Amino acid sequence: MHPWDNYDTAFTKPEKTMDAFTQAYIETLLWSESDDNWEGFDKNYDIEDIHPDSLEVIEKECKAFQKGMEVIHDWIDLTDTNFAHDFCLTRNEHGAGFWDGDYDHLGKGTVDALCKLAKSFHPCHLILGDDGHVHYWTEWKGN
Repeated sequence: MHPWDNYDTAFTKPEKTMDAFTQAYIETLLWSESDDNWEGFDKNYDIEDIHPDSLEVIEKECKAFQKGMEVIHDWIDLTDTNFAHDFCLTRNEHGAGFWDGDYDHLGKGTVDALCKLAKSFHPCHLILGDDGHVHYWTEWKGN
């Protein structure tokens, strides 16, 4: 039985409804987080293993970050998945992110603003639940 079989049939698989930014964010999160055996989540899990409630929170966060990016600069390409990758790494303080990316063309002030915006979301983590699904934990309380 596939995990999707346990949910309401109105629920659509995430990759069919999710924008590229959010998908890239999730791929980075799976790659950068470790399970209980210190193995990367991406080795054994993918987007379909993430609980739908967690996916909903992730989508809200990604949309809020994209809105913040628009405020910083209205000409930033919101579909550029590199921004999603660096949002994930910067907010989780992985030692990589916007400050070491290829953003010189945006200027130091913009890069600093992107770092500040990403860190305002606070760190987040993936947790393997007793239900076999990957769950998303965050302190961010935005809308």
